[in-house]
Amino acid sequence: MEEQPKQNIPPAAPSTNRGLILLRNLWRRIENIVFGVVLSLIVLYFVLQMPAIQNWLIHKTTSYLSDELKTTVQIQHIDIAFFDKLILEGFYVEDLKGDTLIYVGQLSAGLSSNFFSILSNKLEFNEISLKNARIQIRRAAGEYDTNLKFLLDYFSSPKDPNKPSKPFAVKIKAKNIFLEDV
Repeated sequence: MEEQPKQNIPPAAPSTNRGLILLRNLWRRIENIVFGVVLSLIVLYFVLQMPAIQNWLIHKTTSYLSDELKTTVQIQHIDIAFFDKLILEGFYVEDLKGDTLIYVGQLSAGLSSNFFSILSNKLEFNEISLKNARIQIRRAAGEYDTNLKFLLDYFSSPKDPNKPSKPFAVKIKAKNIFLEDV
């Protein structure tokens, strides 16, 4: 048997190399997480653009609002433009007597921040546009309240008086409100 010549094996790497390797591994993981989040947002955007998903979203939203308000709420079409603009077409709400309370042909709302600010109870609009809107506020003879009162009461009062509610901040820039045939 022949003996193999011994190769020169360098001494163990100093701890700075090990720290550098750990830092590179950490950086790669951070890159992968950021890439995953960005990719998820892009996929979510394209999923929300699919007509089947939009119809499902419209059905769930209108069913929930109709049940909560105990009246008819309808939306014909919804369009979400990359989480900063929302367009509703054919938005319809009946009053408690079955008459038309609100009909908006097209409601367009541009968000100043992003769609995810809703999670922190903040919503800021940089533009609101109404086209072909009809709002019919009536007060029946002998009644004190208008047909809009139930809607205002629903959105202004907390559901559970024992549970403290977090305030929801809504801000609209008044100079960017556009009305057409209202």
